[in-house]
Amino acid sequence: MPTKKVSHKSHKSEPKKSLVKKSSKASKGKKSKSPMPEGYAYCLRCKAQTKMLSMKTKLTKNHRTLMYGPGECGHEVFRLK
Repeated sequence: MPTKKVSHKSHKSEPKKSLVKKSSKASKGKKSKSPMPEGYAYCLRCKAQTKMLSMKTKLTKNHRTLMYGPGECGHEVFRLK
């Protein structure tokens, strides 16, 4: 008695739908009205813009210029350019 071969379609042959994950990042706040003036930096202790008294520059490992030095407030302030 001959038997018939039954072809079974596998589920793997169906194309997979790519899932696109939507970003759930919160929108950033309002940007400042004008950029910080040259020679000024933001002091993280005073939470204010302060003028840098003597500025030193340093190149970071990702090739950005770091400016640092004492501020008018008396703290060490940093600024990336």
